[in-house]
Amino acid sequence: MQDGADMLTMSVYNQNGELVFRQNVGELEPGEHRFAWSGQDSDGNQLPVDTYQITASAIKDGRMQIAPVSILETVSSVSWNPAGQQLDLQLLGGDTVSLAEIQTIAE
Repeated sequence: MQDGADMLTMSVYNQNGELVFRQNVGELEPGEHRFAWSGQDSDGNQLPVDTYQITASAIKDGRMQIAPVSILETVSSVSWNPAGQQLDLQLLGGDTVSLAEIQTIAE
């Protein structure tokens, strides 16, 4: 969060768009922050392996705004996509993304 937040809320939605987890993080200073989601719903029940959407909303000076979210994932392999003329990264979780979609590479 470039300007920080008076209150940040992390939300997780399943493929049907249903809210399965929400956490009020509280006040945050400006900068990058890392959070981990355990894969459990708000009642502590383990959710099935699936695709989920993670969002963050922030309140700063009484105004609500959507906060940018990045996901950390392990790359299992890299291949050339001749159709798209680009490198594709196969992620450990099974998804494939183009190199153009990657914002940061870190150890």
